[in-house]
Amino acid sequence: MAVNPPAPELPAVPDILPVLPSGPEVVYPFMVFPLILRGDVWGKLIDEVSTSHKMLCMVAQPNPEQQKEHVERADLYDVGTAVFLARMVRLPDGNIQALLQGVARVRLNDVAQTEPYLKVFVQTVPDEMGPSDVEAEGRLRNVQAQFQRVVQLSPQLPQELLMAFGNIQEPGRVADFAAANLNLSPPEKQDLLETASVAERLRKLTTFLAREIDILEVGSRIQE
Repeated sequence: MAVNPPAPELPAVPDILPVLPSGPEVVYPFMVFPLILRGDVWGKLIDEVSTSHKMLCMVAQPNPEQQKEHVERADLYDVGTAVFLARMVRLPDGNIQALLQGVARVRLNDVAQTEPYLKVFVQTVPDEMGPSDVEAEGRLRNVQAQFQRVVQLSPQLPQELLMAFGNIQEPGRVADFAAANLNLSPPEKQDLLETASVAERLRKLTTFLAREIDILEVGSRIQE
Protein backbone atom coordinates (compact mmCIF):
# COMPACT_ATOMS: atom_id res chain seq x y z
CA MET A 1 0.00 0.00 0.00
CA ALA A 2 1.21 3.47 -0.85
CA VAL A 3 0.64 6.93 0.52
CA ASN A 4 0.32 9.68 -2.06
CA PRO A 5 -0.58 13.39 -1.93
CA PRO A 6 -4.36 13.87 -1.96
CA ALA A 7 -5.89 14.63 -5.32
CA PRO A 8 -7.12 18.24 -5.47
CA GLU A 9 -10.54 17.18 -6.74
CA LEU A 10 -11.38 15.04 -3.71
CA PRO A 11 -14.85 15.95 -2.44
CA ALA A 12 -15.68 16.91 1.12
CA VAL A 13 -16.72 14.05 3.40
CA PRO A 14 -20.55 13.71 3.45
CA ASP A 15 -22.48 13.48 6.71
CA ILE A 16 -23.67 9.95 5.88
CA LEU A 17 -21.45 7.24 4.40
CA PRO A 18 -21.94 3.58 3.46
CA VAL A 19 -19.70 1.28 5.49
CA LEU A 20 -17.30 -1.25 4.02
CA PRO A 21 -15.83 -3.37 6.85
CA SER A 22 -12.12 -4.04 6.45
CA GLY A 23 -11.78 -6.99 8.80
CA PRO A 24 -8.54 -6.68 10.80
CA GLU A 25 -7.01 -4.22 8.31
CA VAL A 26 -6.75 -0.57 9.40
CA VAL A 27 -6.87 2.06 6.65
CA TYR A 28 -5.18 5.44 7.15
CA PRO A 29 -5.79 8.77 5.44
CA PHE A 30 -3.85 9.15 2.16
CA MET A 31 -3.30 5.42 1.71
CA VAL A 32 -3.84 4.40 -1.91
CA PHE A 33 -4.61 0.72 -2.42
CA PRO A 34 -6.43 -1.77 -4.67
CA LEU A 35 -9.25 -3.95 -3.36
CA ILE A 36 -11.27 -6.84 -4.79
CA LEU A 37 -14.93 -6.82 -3.70
CA ARG A 38 -17.00 -10.00 -3.85
CA GLY A 39 -20.72 -10.47 -3.29
CA ASP A 40 -23.97 -8.77 -4.25
CA VAL A 41 -24.10 -6.54 -1.16
CA TRP A 42 -20.73 -4.91 -1.79
CA GLY A 43 -21.50 -4.70 -5.51
CA LYS A 44 -24.60 -2.65 -4.69
CA LEU A 45 -22.59 -0.44 -2.32
CA ILE A 46 -19.92 0.31 -4.93
CA ASP A 47 -22.52 0.91 -7.64
CA GLU A 48 -24.22 3.53 -5.46
CA VAL A 49 -20.95 5.16 -4.46
CA SER A 50 -19.69 5.31 -8.05
CA THR A 51 -22.75 7.24 -9.20
CA SER A 52 -22.85 9.71 -6.29
CA HIS A 53 -20.11 11.31 -4.18
CA LYS A 54 -17.65 8.39 -4.64
CA MET A 55 -17.06 8.22 -0.89
CA LEU A 56 -17.43 5.38 1.59
CA CYS A 57 -16.23 4.57 5.09
CA MET A 58 -13.81 1.72 5.78
CA VAL A 59 -13.75 0.49 9.37
CA ALA A 60 -11.84 -2.35 11.01
CA GLN A 61 -13.54 -4.94 13.20
CA PRO A 62 -12.46 -5.95 16.73
CA ASN A 63 -13.57 -9.54 16.04
CA PRO A 64 -13.18 -10.06 12.27
CA GLU A 65 -13.30 -13.84 12.65
CA GLN A 66 -17.05 -13.56 13.31
CA GLN A 67 -18.25 -13.81 9.73
CA LYS A 68 -21.68 -12.25 9.15
CA GLU A 69 -23.66 -11.67 5.99
CA HIS A 70 -24.71 -8.24 7.25
CA VAL A 71 -22.35 -6.21 9.41
CA GLU A 72 -23.91 -4.30 12.29
CA ARG A 73 -22.70 -1.10 13.95
CA ALA A 74 -21.74 -3.06 17.07
CA ASP A 75 -19.32 -5.16 14.98
CA LEU A 76 -17.14 -2.14 14.16
CA TYR A 77 -14.66 0.16 15.85
CA ASP A 78 -15.80 3.72 16.56
CA VAL A 79 -13.22 5.36 14.27
CA GLY A 80 -12.59 4.55 10.61
CA THR A 81 -11.45 6.32 7.47
CA ALA A 82 -13.45 8.08 4.77
CA VAL A 83 -12.23 6.64 1.47
CA PHE A 84 -12.51 7.98 -2.09
CA LEU A 85 -13.34 5.57 -4.94
CA ALA A 86 -10.75 6.59 -7.52
CA ARG A 87 -11.48 3.83 -10.02
CA MET A 88 -13.51 0.65 -10.38
CA VAL A 89 -13.65 -2.18 -12.90
CA ARG A 90 -16.21 -4.97 -12.97
CA LEU A 91 -14.40 -8.22 -13.68
CA PRO A 92 -15.71 -11.08 -15.87
CA ASP A 93 -16.39 -13.22 -12.78
CA GLY A 94 -18.70 -10.53 -11.38
CA ASN A 95 -16.29 -9.27 -8.76
CA ILE A 96 -15.25 -5.62 -8.62
CA GLN A 97 -11.69 -4.33 -8.64
CA ALA A 98 -11.48 -0.91 -6.99
CA LEU A 99 -8.72 1.62 -6.43
CA LEU A 100 -9.29 3.49 -3.17
CA GLN A 101 -7.67 6.48 -1.47
CA GLY A 102 -7.99 7.34 2.20
CA VAL A 103 -9.21 10.89 2.79
CA ALA A 104 -9.80 11.56 6.50
CA ARG A 105 -10.34 10.01 9.90
CA VAL A 106 -14.04 9.80 10.78
CA ARG A 107 -15.96 8.92 13.93
CA LEU A 108 -18.99 6.69 13.46
CA ASN A 109 -22.16 7.98 15.08
CA ASP A 110 -25.79 6.92 14.65
CA VAL A 111 -26.98 4.36 12.11
CA ALA A 112 -28.70 5.86 9.07
CA GLN A 113 -29.50 2.62 7.21
CA THR A 114 -29.12 -1.12 7.75
CA GLU A 115 -30.29 -2.66 4.46
CA PRO A 116 -29.00 -3.72 2.00
CA TYR A 117 -25.79 -2.49 3.68
CA LEU A 118 -24.92 -0.33 6.65
CA LYS A 119 -24.83 3.46 6.43
CA VAL A 120 -23.83 5.68 9.34
CA PHE A 121 -23.63 9.34 10.24
CA VAL A 122 -19.96 10.31 10.46
CA GLN A 123 -17.95 13.19 11.85
CA THR A 124 -14.51 14.09 10.50
CA VAL A 125 -11.71 13.84 13.09
CA PRO A 126 -9.03 16.42 12.21
CA ASP A 127 -5.43 16.17 13.34
CA GLU A 128 -4.86 17.96 16.65
CA MET A 129 -1.69 19.98 16.28
CA GLY A 130 0.16 21.07 19.41
CA PRO A 131 2.62 23.93 19.68
CA SER A 132 5.60 23.86 17.31
CA ASP A 133 8.23 23.62 20.00
CA VAL A 134 11.62 21.94 20.24
CA GLU A 135 10.15 18.77 21.79
CA ALA A 136 7.61 18.37 18.97
CA GLU A 137 10.31 18.82 16.33
CA GLY A 138 12.47 16.31 18.16
CA ARG A 139 9.68 13.71 18.14
CA LEU A 140 9.12 14.20 14.42
CA ARG A 141 12.80 13.88 13.54
CA ASN A 142 13.13 10.82 15.77
CA VAL A 143 10.25 9.06 14.00
CA GLN A 144 11.70 9.97 10.60
CA ALA A 145 15.12 8.55 11.54
CA GLN A 146 13.64 5.42 13.13
CA PHE A 147 11.42 4.64 10.14
CA GLN A 148 14.36 5.04 7.75
CA ARG A 149 16.29 2.55 9.89
CA VAL A 150 13.37 0.08 9.80
CA VAL A 151 13.22 0.23 5.99
CA GLN A 152 16.99 -0.26 5.75
CA LEU A 153 16.85 -3.33 8.00
CA SER A 154 13.61 -4.95 6.78
CA PRO A 155 13.74 -7.38 3.84
CA GLN A 156 9.97 -6.94 3.38
CA LEU A 157 9.93 -3.16 2.86
CA PRO A 158 11.11 -1.77 -0.51
CA GLN A 159 13.76 0.95 -0.43
CA GLU A 160 11.49 3.08 -2.64
CA LEU A 161 9.44 3.78 0.48
CA LEU A 162 12.19 6.11 1.67
CA MET A 163 11.79 8.39 -1.35
CA ALA A 164 8.03 8.68 -0.78
CA PHE A 165 8.55 9.13 2.95
CA GLY A 166 11.09 11.89 2.42
CA ASN A 167 8.58 13.91 0.38
CA ILE A 168 6.05 14.10 3.23
CA GLN A 169 6.22 17.29 5.28
CA GLU A 170 3.14 17.31 7.53
CA PRO A 171 3.80 15.60 10.90
CA GLY A 172 0.40 13.88 10.93
CA ARG A 173 1.02 12.34 7.52
CA VAL A 174 4.53 11.31 8.52
CA ALA A 175 3.01 9.40 11.44
CA ASP A 176 0.29 7.80 9.29
CA PHE A 177 2.78 6.75 6.60
CA ALA A 178 4.99 5.04 9.18
CA ALA A 179 2.00 3.39 10.88
CA ALA A 180 0.63 2.08 7.58
CA ASN A 181 3.92 0.40 6.68
CA LEU A 182 5.01 -0.82 10.11
CA ASN A 183 4.52 -4.40 11.31
CA LEU A 184 1.97 -3.71 14.06
CA SER A 185 -0.90 -5.74 15.47
CA PRO A 186 -4.41 -4.69 14.33
CA PRO A 187 -5.25 -3.24 17.79
CA GLU A 188 -2.03 -1.18 17.74
CA LYS A 189 -2.81 0.15 14.26
CA GLN A 190 -6.37 0.99 15.34
CA ASP A 191 -5.06 2.80 18.42
CA LEU A 192 -2.89 5.01 16.22
CA LEU A 193 -5.86 5.71 13.94
CA GLU A 194 -7.92 6.78 16.96
CA THR A 195 -5.16 9.08 18.24
CA ALA A 196 -6.09 12.52 16.93
CA SER A 197 -3.22 14.28 18.72
CA VAL A 198 -0.26 14.28 16.34
CA ALA A 199 2.23 14.66 19.21
CA GLU A 200 0.77 11.64 21.01
CA ARG A 201 0.70 9.63 17.77
CA LEU A 202 4.40 10.37 17.22
CA ARG A 203 5.17 9.44 20.83
CA LYS A 204 3.45 6.06 20.45
CA LEU A 205 5.17 5.47 17.13
CA THR A 206 8.57 6.08 18.71
CA THR A 207 7.94 3.12 21.02
CA PHE A 208 6.66 0.86 18.23
CA LEU A 209 9.54 1.78 15.91
CA ALA A 210 12.14 1.17 18.62
CA ARG A 211 10.65 -2.29 19.22
CA GLU A 212 10.71 -3.10 15.50
CA ILE A 213 14.32 -1.95 15.16
CA ASP A 214 15.34 -4.19 18.07
CA ILE A 215 13.62 -7.19 16.45
CA LEU A 216 15.17 -6.54 13.04
CA GLU A 217 18.65 -6.02 14.47
CA VAL A 218 18.45 -9.29 16.43
CA GLY A 219 17.31 -11.08 13.27
CA SER A 220 20.18 -9.54 11.32
CA ARG A 221 22.74 -10.66 13.90
CA ILE A 222 21.34 -14.21 13.92
CA GLN A 223 21.68 -14.43 10.13
CA GLU A 224 25.27 -13.28 10.35
